[in-house]
Amino acid sequence: MDAIKFNRYLIGAILLLLVITGAGFYYASKFLAQNVIQTDHARTDASISADNVAQLKRLKSDMEQKEDIIKRTEQIVSDSSQYKYQDQIVQDVNAYAERAGVEILSFTFNDDLSKPAAPAPAGTKAITGVRKVKADITLKTPIPYDNFLRFLIAIEQNLTKMQVTGVNMSPDKDDPRAVVNPAIGIQMYIKQ
Repeated sequence: MDAIKFNRYLIGAILLLLVITGAGFYYASKFLAQNVIQTDHARTDASISADNVAQLKRLKSDMEQKEDIIKRTEQIVSDSSQYKYQDQIVQDVNAYAERAGVEILSFTFNDDLSKPAAPAPAGTKAITGVRKVKADITLKTPIPYDNFLRFLIAIEQNLTKMQVTGVNMSPDKDDPRAVVNPAIGIQMYIKQ
């Protein structure tokens, strides 16, 4: 082997080492760039998770501090299913009023479903699972007495077992066949 051939082999080997080293650097930098991106995503996710944990801890401490407010709110806000019967009663009574030609101004329900049912009077048998609910109905005045009477009869003859418990009215000074300030008290029996 002569010196020129040996020199060419060395130059070729050095060029081959340079190409291999360049390719190695290229792939290594690409690999490191991907690792940097993954590490950055992991750091961002960890930061978001830490923020979420801190926020949850703040919310938990707020809930603990305001526990009495939460309990009071639960007592004030009622379950909608508890008053579902009122919608049916209002709907029925409005239908009776429309047929009788009277206009209802307001309904006032006097009940508390959270209280246990009152014991039955002595000598009567208590019906389990049934609660008595009272309501007051205020009507628009003046009303012709005949229409008012038709409305009362419709309430008493209904299928939902409403009973009239009280009637309040005054004669109209201008029209002897009309009444003013009519109010009706009713009671219903509701399944619990």
